[in-house]
Amino acid sequence: MRQAERNISLLLASLPATLGLLAVASMLYMLWWVVAPSGMVAEPAGIVADASEFAQKTGVISTLSGVMMALISCIMLWMLNRWYFITHSSSKIYIGIYALGVASVPSLCVGLSSGVVMGMTLIFCVLMLYSIYQRRTGTRRVFLVFFIIAAGSIYDYAYAGYVLPLLLGCGQMRCLSLRSVIAAAMGIVTPFWIGLGFGWISLSELTAPALTFPTAESIAMYAPAMRVLVTGMWIITGVLTVVNTATIYGHNAKIRANNGVLALMSVWTVVAIPVDFAHIMSYLPILMALAAVQTALCFSLRRKNRGYLAPAMCILLLLSCVVWQLFTV
Repeated sequence: MRQAERNISLLLASLPATLGLLAVASMLYMLWWVVAPSGMVAEPAGIVADASEFAQKTGVISTLSGVMMALISCIMLWMLNRWYFITHSSSKIYIGIYALGVASVPSLCVGLSSGVVMGMTLIFCVLMLYSIYQRRTGTRRVFLVFFIIAAGSIYDYAYAGYVLPLLLGCGQMRCLSLRSVIAAAMGIVTPFWIGLGFGWISLSELTAPALTFPTAESIAMYAPAMRVLVTGMWIITGVLTVVNTATIYGHNAKIRANNGVLALMSVWTVVAIPVDFAHIMSYLPILMALAAVQTALCFSLRRKNRGYLAPAMCILLLLSCVVWQLFTV
């Protein structure tokens, strides 16, 4: 690489770059509160009747709650890399990319969003899975993970799809046994059993969510900048997941297991968005988190071969879409 490219690489890997992205994200949160683009798309409900209204509740308290959950997600992403070295680097650029990604979507910033809650929840579940690597006695944490996912699916159907990648993730963590499968099944059943027992839900409401594919009408509900943003992050996540998984294949079992869980989550999210398009706002924050981690991993694995292009393109895409939205408010 040329010296200029080395300087860019060093800049992106530095703490000031991460802090700069966090500062921009913070300013965007405040900006969207004052000038939010029109055409907000309501998030669909789960089984709970008033879930949609709660998801779109705006106000100071709900907005601060959303900001707090995004901040907790950043901290948990840092914990994942600090404890399990998933990006193969001490650089914290993934935190800045995630924060900027969420702040680039106005509808995630002006109230308590179901997507931000789900993103935080899924990151926590991955953290729990990583903690039981080769521990077949970790059934309590397996139960907790699937209890959380089942409870979330009562509120938002988008949670339900992550049962499969998380169960396969138990296999990646080498903790899959008959006891862990039973624990997972009990975790899934328990929230619904409690809900039925207290009368919060009824058997007639327990129906499978319908698949919703993109149509000209549903796509037109989003501004052009949002369409480009979602499509770009969707492509980045899918491509980098394949590239990084192929590169990691030659590493040791622990590294392959960690990457395998991320790959499963990434693949499901990439598949779920076009087949469950009505829940797209629920999937966006976890898509941003996975894109940020996969981008940082690509940057680290190809540090000497223009790996800086991955985070640079991701940041440029996000900033461009932000500017685009600002000029179309």
